[in-house]
Amino acid sequence: MPFLSYFAGLLTGAMPVALLLLGLYFILRLRCFPFRHPLRTARLLFSGSGASLRATWMALAGTVGVGNITGVAIAITTGGAGSVFWMWLCSLSAMILKYAEITLSMADRRPDGHGGYRGGTPYSMRVAGLAPLGSLFALLCLGYTLLIGGAVQANAVAECLFDSFSLSPAVCGGLLVLLSLPVIAGGGQRISALTARLVPLMCFAYVAATLAVIVSHRAALPGVVATILREAFSPAAAAGGGLGFFSARAMRVGAARGLMSNEGGCGTSPMAHVTAAAQTPARQGLFGILEVFVDTTVICTLTALALLSALPTLPAGHSGASLVRLAFSSVFGQASGALLSLLLFFFAYATVLCQAFYAQVCLGSLTRARGAGRLFLFAFGASLLLGAISTPAFVWKACDLLLAVMTICNLVLLWRQRNRIVSLSAELLPAGQKKSGVPFSTPRPPA
Repeated sequence: MPFLSYFAGLLTGAMPVALLLLGLYFILRLRCFPFRHPLRTARLLFSGSGASLRATWMALAGTVGVGNITGVAIAITTGGAGSVFWMWLCSLSAMILKYAEITLSMADRRPDGHGGYRGGTPYSMRVAGLAPLGSLFALLCLGYTLLIGGAVQANAVAECLFDSFSLSPAVCGGLLVLLSLPVIAGGGQRISALTARLVPLMCFAYVAATLAVIVSHRAALPGVVATILREAFSPAAAAGGGLGFFSARAMRVGAARGLMSNEGGCGTSPMAHVTAAAQTPARQGLFGILEVFVDTTVICTLTALALLSALPTLPAGHSGASLVRLAFSSVFGQASGALLSLLLFFFAYATVLCQAFYAQVCLGSLTRARGAGRLFLFAFGASLLLGAISTPAFVWKACDLLLAVMTICNLVLLWRQRNRIVSLSAELLPAGQKKSGVPFSTPRPPA
């Protein structure tokens, strides 16, 4: 669909600029507090309750997924090695934006009557007097979760399992449905309990595997880093001479795939973080910084370095997970297919569960009808089955488009509530500094 491709390209081309500018604004307003005071930030992070960390693991389940494997590979094949640089740059902006959106949602959440909390971006939009925008965001997020949480995850797993074990894509989709729907039907408590056990294990296993590939090709690392920096600013990467630097193909693709991975600034992860028992909104917001760091700065970077060091020239006819499998095969040999398939399955499964939770939150913000939940479970199961047997090309374009519009809606909210976010951030300061307003700007009334 040419129109969809053009419109998605237009929005994803403008999105990095908006993300970088608003991220820079918050970095300056907060006077780089999380980056200037890393030790104090770390103490604030790890002095919180276990529930805060469990909410972070659930949010990581939604971000650490197929985007860290196939998304990075797609970014490199379409935007070149320079895309990695823009992933790094956008991760700094994503960190502070995710901090801001989580802090705001924590302040706006309300008890759900069952010992937990209800909140997230659609609810914060209502508090800010942006109810129509909140409804639009919830509808877009429902569509996005069906595609990225269902179809994309199932397709990536089915492709990998078929290449490694000749397993039928339909069987793979059915397996995901059988494993996912009972957990999803149990709600947020069951999902968070499972992801708190699954996510740390799968992250550790994947980091160990990619490090093994990188170490075995360590002689190529200096050249890989030089290529990333050189191609990031290459004039050949420009998609439109008039727009120059800001429309560079590497920047557009890298930022879009980086955001697809860590979802910083798009407003989804606050729906997981509001389930935490933390009473200080800004302290829970710091876990958003940790989330982006693990997802993009660590895992996406390791994927990119493993690919570029093991495969200096990307072979034709391969893309996505198959490229990562080729890189793994340089170290693990014939076992690479089974290893990657197992890792990819658990990555996708965790993402499926978390994205389904996001969809449930958005659905609850739109309607409380009992039949809506059952209809959603049916639709989500269908997306898993159809995604397993279908091509991902159209789905990736649709995901890019939905994510771009969701991000624009969320950035409107963050800009509208910018002064309130800064005021809430003062809670992180020692008592002696709160009165002087250092290191933050003097809070002003909410916009």
